[in-house]
Amino acid sequence: MLKIRKADWLLIAIVLLAVAGYFGGKALFERADAYAAGKLEARITVNGELYKQVPLTQEEQVIDMRTKYGHNVLKVYDNGIRMTVSDAPLPIALKMGFISKPGERIICVPNRVLVEIVSAGSEQPGSETDPLKDGLDAVVN
Repeated sequence: MLKIRKADWLLIAIVLLAVAGYFGGKALFERADAYAAGKLEARITVNGELYKQVPLTQEEQVIDMRTKYGHNVLKVYDNGIRMTVSDAPLPIALKMGFISKPGERIICVPNRVLVEIVSAGSEQPGSETDPLKDGLDAVVN
């Protein structure tokens, strides 16, 4: 049977403190004003093309999307958005739930729908200021 020595306990304590410090620091220093109400929008794209950009507000709004790829319904409320209806064979997008923070996404692959939370007034991909306008992200020799 293995015996735990004093140095082993010290190593375990250091690892636990490092993990607690990482998550505690992340929660402490995460900027709450980055998610301020009224400053976020949902960018909705269908097959890579912008379908609609909607401000995230407290007021309830329903977006009924009928495209050649399928039918989806999105609901905006409480400064966030969720997909409530999808006619995809496996409606996985419905299980992605309510999103309200920048960078969060809802993706419905069969219907080619992407819902992404962005800061209000942010440039959409492919714009003149986008460094990746040509679609390249790397060049390898």
